[in-house]
Amino acid sequence: MIQNFLKLSFVACVLLFISSCGDDSILSTDPSISFSGSTGSDLTLKSGETFTVSLNGTKNDSELNGLEIRENGVKVDASLIKFKGNNVGGNPILLTQADRQGFTNLEVTITSGSVVGVSNYTFVLIDAANNNASVSKKVTIDAAVPPTVTFNGASPIFIPLGTSLHNFNFTAVKGSSEIVTLEVKENGLLLDKSKLGFDGTAFIANPTTLTAAYQNGFTNKNVLVATPTVAGDYEYTFIFGDLVGNKTEIKVFTKVGTALTINLTEVLFNANGPVGSNGALDLDTGKNVSSGSTEAEVQDLGINVNLPEATNWLKRIKAENGALLRIVDKSLLTENFTFNKK
Repeated sequence: MIQNFLKLSFVACVLLFISSCGDDSILSTDPSISFSGSTGSDLTLKSGETFTVSLNGTKNDSELNGLEIRENGVKVDASLIKFKGNNVGGNPILLTQADRQGFTNLEVTITSGSVVGVSNYTFVLIDAANNNASVSKKVTIDAAVPPTVTFNGASPIFIPLGTSLHNFNFTAVKGSSEIVTLEVKENGLLLDKSKLGFDGTAFIANPTTLTAAYQNGFTNKNVLVATPTVAGDYEYTFIFGDLVGNKTEIKVFTKVGTALTINLTEVLFNANGPVGSNGALDLDTGKNVSSGSTEAEVQDLGINVNLPEATNWLKRIKAENGALLRIVDKSLLTENFTFNKK
């Protein structure tokens, strides 16, 4: 009986030893990461809006090395990330010595993307041995709102041939995100940067990058364009883009050429002409004269601007400069008389 007990005890010890060895072999060497407070909660944002998470990280056998941020499994562009309030040079973010031993309440701010729907943002903590741990949060992106841009002028516009530069004036308000780019096309083709300027500063490229002073919007700012040297009709497209790719296009049509010079001397505007230039007639000479002429005896009364163009001529005259008008009663004429032109 004692021998059986000893045998059973030995077997139990062996099993306990084996079990203990097995536990040691699967002990995790991964670091750990968690959200601070409620920063890991689900969010609903407009495209281009930002959100901030606060992270806690603990190392295991190896010191911490980097933090990678993914949206739906794809690395987020570094331009959309701020780490401790600063821009980052890449993604994964290389941790500094102070954070490699662990960190608490480390802040990361992300500008949301332009894809409408639910996105899963994952924060992956990586150590020097390439072990990793991650936490995720869901962000729902509502429909994007592009910039609102107004051209402060009429279209089409006339540009005299030989004009070297022309200002196109705009007012802009940001939508979901900051306005960061301005692109200019002439008849669908990108203009060379040397022909462009914005608010007194030459383009460094086309598209050009707007500085922070304009990213939340601006009022009555000029886009300077070197105008064509060949007469014709031109279409200019001004494209304002925001941080996450939303774009607003404004098209302005122009006519480049030489303006006509019109001489209105001795022209009779008997139906429709410039204001104050209704036609008149000098009965002494039979010539058309301007409406203000002291030689005029008959003045055309012009048009009624409130009527359609096809029927707006009043077809009425009045006497001028002391002349008297009489209506002829044809029934009193004994001869076969007519006013019809022969």
